[in-house]
Amino acid sequence: MARILIERLFYNKNPVKMKGSSTEGSESMKRDRQAKWDRENLATISTKLPRKEWIEFKEECWIMGETPYGILRRIVRNWMKEDKLTVRRPPRRGQKTGSPPRD
Repeated sequence: MARILIERLFYNKNPVKMKGSSTEGSESMKRDRQAKWDRENLATISTKLPRKEWIEFKEECWIMGETPYGILRRIVRNWMKEDKLTVRRPPRRGQKTGSPPRD
């Protein structure tokens, strides 16, 4: 029960808003502009994990004070900067494994 409460508090991105507030229209316009910019400039990557691993990952992120998406973003960016040269790429379809072709 406590874990469910913590998840709802920690991961709830939609705070309750009062209808009729004076900033309701301008908030909507900001969200629309931000959504348009996101569509034009950002892309999404994702992965699937077994539910047990996903729950464990979310709990570890919560302990660290990070969001799961922030952690994944950092992992991808670090890999792009540092590690991608050390990772061996799998052979392409039809390409034999072993030494590269000679000229």
